[in-house]
Amino acid sequence: MKLTKEVVKKISNIKGEPKWMLDFRLKSLEAFQKSSNPSFGPKLDIDYDNITYYKERENNLTDNWNNISCDVRNIFDNLGVISAEKKYLDGMGAQYDSEVIYHNMIKELEKKNVIFMDTDSALKKYPELFKKYFNNLVLYDENKYTALNGAVWSGGNFIYIPKNTKLDRP
Repeated sequence: MKLTKEVVKKISNIKGEPKWMLDFRLKSLEAFQKSSNPSFGPKLDIDYDNITYYKERENNLTDNWNNISCDVRNIFDNLGVISAEKKYLDGMGAQYDSEVIYHNMIKELEKKNVIFMDTDSALKKYPELFKKYFNNLVLYDENKYTALNGAVWSGGNFIYIPKNTKLDRP
């Protein structure tokens, strides 16, 4: 599929994003189209017209691994993700294809006003906070690949830890 403005608009529309996010995506697409491959790393020959940029999932977001289809749950189990969450983490999000399909956080962190959720939910529930921190760590126009990510990003996790909040585990 050729990456065009229409493709980027469709992704944003499916996700029900605000205008500022669509504008960000389009600005990123423009940067991607104007950029050449970066000079760092191996030489890559990528056919950008032969990539699926967004794949909708029928699974709804859940906080219970048993609500995820067996074949997908087995992939995460075989990778050790499910056991790692139980042993070491206070919560986690898991993405399959273009969407976060699993997200969980212990109640103790909610009591500390920690926000930890998938990016689509955070964009809708905390739009100003999301906008304030979105694209601050790795900027969309650093190179061709960050621009591509800015244009077609999907899924991921959003975490906000209020100032002076102490956490014992990752």
